[in-house]
Amino acid sequence: MKIEIKNCEIMQWKDGGAEFLRGSIAIGEGTIRSIGEIPKSFSPDRVIDAGGALALPGLVNAHTHVSMSLLRNLADDLELMKWLQDKVWPIEEKMSEEDVHIGALISMVEMIHSGITAFADMYFSMDQVAAAAAEAGLRANIGVGLTGDGETSKPKLQSFREFYDRYNGKADGRIIVDLAPHAPYTCDGDCLSAAAGVARDLGCGLHIHLAETSGEVDECKKRYGLSPIFLAERAGLFEGRAIAAHCVHVDEADIELLADKGVHVVHNPTSNLKLASGFAPTAAMIEAGVSLAIGTDGPASNNNQNMLEEIHLAAILAKVVSGDPTAMPAAQALQIATEGGSKALGLAEAAGSLSEGAPADLLLLRTDKAHMRPLHDPVAAVVYGAGPSDIDTLICDGKVIMTGGIIETLDEEEIIKKAQEAASRLVSR
Repeated sequence: MKIEIKNCEIMQWKDGGAEFLRGSIAIGEGTIRSIGEIPKSFSPDRVIDAGGALALPGLVNAHTHVSMSLLRNLADDLELMKWLQDKVWPIEEKMSEEDVHIGALISMVEMIHSGITAFADMYFSMDQVAAAAAEAGLRANIGVGLTGDGETSKPKLQSFREFYDRYNGKADGRIIVDLAPHAPYTCDGDCLSAAAGVARDLGCGLHIHLAETSGEVDECKKRYGLSPIFLAERAGLFEGRAIAAHCVHVDEADIELLADKGVHVVHNPTSNLKLASGFAPTAAMIEAGVSLAIGTDGPASNNNQNMLEEIHLAAILAKVVSGDPTAMPAAQALQIATEGGSKALGLAEAAGSLSEGAPADLLLLRTDKAHMRPLHDPVAAVVYGAGPSDIDTLICDGKVIMTGGIIETLDEEEIIKKAQEAASRLVSR
């Protein structure tokens, strides 16, 4: 389908900042065909009048666990390991594939309203998450969860190879399959090394939690004599595209290694704050050249998947942690959540930008409400003031996902109903 979006303010990245161009966007065959002036020869099948809204690249949620939406508001105000061991893991053992699917679907609804066009997930029964993403029309890095030791991980890794062959590149290329060893405290060194070998063989990405809490770091050093970052490097996890979620408790040597290896660190500010895990030193990471992205983490530890809130928090936390009010300015925070996330997921080179030839993944954000006016600096207004209710339209891979705040690919009302029923059944078990 060919789409013309007219009468919008188009944000483009220029020299590390943002510039706006008033005009139109022509979309065809999943890519942006032209920006600003539309050729007279372009004949759209659908025209969307943006009414002066801001056109922005789609947001990328670079670390989440979407099916944990069924556990939302169930186990709160706990530290990480107590939350996991006493609340989350016992309930997850009772989850059916149907639960995983409906949990993923309600997360798709929430993420669409939040302006997310792509996300990186880590969980189990990932065929169900892939199916939900395909239904929603979003891009998804399907991170197949892995735990265990060198022996117990062998059949799991063989199963992963089969899963990769079946699902990588599905949904018109929107599905990317990654291998997701959970963390150094649930995967021993042999398991991590084996996972790195499989990823190397297949050429797939790796997605792992690293250095989320001080206790995790202390235990890793006690067991291996290394920080989680250096353990992951020794195991070979950083040889290809690697997503490292959290990286809260990292020192200067860790940061230098992350930068040197091109690891994509995903900052999850709300989850880290809520679980009292700490503050990731993002300003120091940026200074060292670390590739950053932003994620919501799962909806059971957040408790939402509002990327605009995460971008806001990322920007202001960078300032208070570093003591520098100029750290992570608004444009940089938004660029990390778009281009930075796209790089972490291994998307096309121009992904995360609005430029000719880039994937047609974008959103329209209205600025005509009281909390967005006066509009002196549009980027600052988005980062420090906007919310999901301001997002009007979402397009992914050149297909319309939502217009006028109404999702076109999913039955939102029915999904909400089924999610509540599924959660009630799950808790009753």
